[in-house]
Amino acid sequence: MKLDGKPVLVTGASSGIGLETARVLCERGAVIAVSARRGEMLEQISEELASACPGIRKPLPVPCDITDEAAVRALIGTCVETLGTLDVLINTAGICVYGPVEKTAVANVRELLDVNYIGPLNAMLEALPFMKRQGQGLIVNVSSVAGISGVPYLGAYGASKAALVTLGQSLRAELA
Repeated sequence: MKLDGKPVLVTGASSGIGLETARVLCERGAVIAVSARRGEMLEQISEELASACPGIRKPLPVPCDITDEAAVRALIGTCVETLGTLDVLINTAGICVYGPVEKTAVANVRELLDVNYIGPLNAMLEALPFMKRQGQGLIVNVSSVAGISGVPYLGAYGASKAALVTLGQSLRAELA
């Protein structure tokens, strides 16, 4: 897919895989929106990306907690309104809990599922109508090898990523 001039939203763009994904997209000429809970960092990241990639449109910083449906609705609406549409959604937002399954608090598992599964689901459900109307779009869900095969001390994290993998596979088959 040619990215030059394509509107792309990257969730979880304040650090890690999300931030590096945003960097690569800027280098390839995409018009991007960056989102994360840590909104205070997004403006700085947007400035840094614009400086590193002269000639690109400055990335649109949009703070959002992807576990909040109303916030995600506003995020997608802002992206579509400001960027003109949304061609690519990249869900990189995620958290991790390390430790043996038997010592993992259920509250931590709920938080993992909210951020790693429900959050991307919220973003997909909001982006899909726009993508379907325009007859195209790409959704990328960043998961983990722990979501495909169990990894010691990552049982709860892996389960949240496995749910995301299965959701993505099912959605792909439904939309084919």
